[in-house]
Amino acid sequence: MMKSLVQEMPFGQLAKLSTRPQMSSESPADGAFSLLWRWIERRRQRKALGELAAFNKHMLHDIGVSIEDARHEADKPFWR
Repeated sequence: MMKSLVQEMPFGQLAKLSTRPQMSSESPADGAFSLLWRWIERRRQRKALGELAAFNKHMLHDIGVSIEDARHEADKPFWR
């Protein structure tokens, strides 16, 4: 009985056949805007987390975050 091409190929080569190159439809301006938006959102979230760590320890406990973890996350720069 004749084996199919898929049966004869090693798994790594088969995976390469099943994926196609991803073409980005995003323009450089769209990419820059997206990055800027992520940075703004991270800054907002970390600021809120820092305020929780400073003023409302019970809410941190409710969401399962320690004070140390909240402070550590809040102290990160927005680009990380």
